Amino acid sequence: IEKYISNPFLVDGKKTSFRVYALQSGADPLRIYVHEFGFLGNSPFNYTLNEKSLKNILVHIVNRGVVDNYIEKYNSIYKDYLKKWKKMKSIISIDELKESVEKQGGNYRKIREKINDQVIKILIVNSNTHKLMVNRRGFNDANFFLFWGFDFLIDDKFEPHFIEIN
Repeated sequence: IEKYISNPFLVDGKKTSFRVYALQSGADPLRIYVHEFGFLGNSPFNYTLNEKSLKNILVHIVNRGVVDNYIEKYNSIYKDYLKKWKKMKSIISIDELKESVEKQGGNYRKIREKINDQVIKILIVNSNTHKLMVNRRGFNDANFFLFWGFDFLIDDKFEPHFIEIN
């Protein structure tokens, strides 16, 4: 089930998603390390909900690979934009996010605590599946680890919304 977040937190006017990395080391006991590093992907166009922008999928998509594929597929429509997009900065650093959050009256540390809490809870909920995988495949738990990428969207009230895990 998906819900469209119509009030996203914007960085330089663009809709942005936040990728957080976590390492799961072992299944029993479960050990989780959430890395402070992460990055933001942004949409190529400024975000708005006016009628014209609702027809432009690139206002709403923040995944660089999806955007690249879409632009390539519809090259005739976006041919002028293609060169600009290739040069455009589509990845934003954590420092830039912190700065933008603080400028807009938010607290990055609180956002990050909520995100880390969600990451840990998601992995705990799935821990039995990981135990079964280790046992069925005959892995040594001491050598078992998974590296996860969690994507979140932050809304304009500074609440993180889980999008997906890779």
